[in-house]
Amino acid sequence: MLDRPPTPEETAAVRTAHREAYAALRPTVRPTHGARELVDGLRGRGVPAVVVTGSGPDATRDVLAEVGAAPLPVVHTGGAVPPKPDPTSLRAGLDALGASAEGAWAVGDSVWDMRAASALGLTAVAVRSGGIGDDALRAAGAEAVVDDAAAVLELVADACDEPARVGA
Repeated sequence: MLDRPPTPEETAAVRTAHREAYAALRPTVRPTHGARELVDGLRGRGVPAVVVTGSGPDATRDVLAEVGAAPLPVVHTGGAVPPKPDPTSLRAGLDALGASAEGAWAVGDSVWDMRAASALGLTAVAVRSGGIGDDALRAAGAEAVVDDAAAVLELVADACDEPARVGA
């Protein structure tokens, strides 16, 4: 960890190393269990969704295509949109949907995701795919911690039975 902000050259070197490492691992990357079903389930229920990610455009495009979510709007962090835990990226996602924070959910797998969601008053749902423990996710604001995207769909289905709880 640096005790100072990284230089532009250091930032560029880290981004290049990340791109190269991802390119080598890409053939082994698989969506979390139930990801395609979650996307289809949201569409089928008319629940709007947006992807807010720090991943690069190429990686995001590949994964979204694999789960059939390619038409979803995407907000990339970096540059003018600060990364999570700053809530600006989630606010931009809501704006892309023309939605308010009231009744909206954020689904993520990191402490940063949960902190950003909590800062906006979103219902924060954590998926155990980021290698972070339940206690840390809950301490960061997760209202639910689930095993995979299939479990998120179950929460959405339950919430759709109670319309006041859903409405991104």
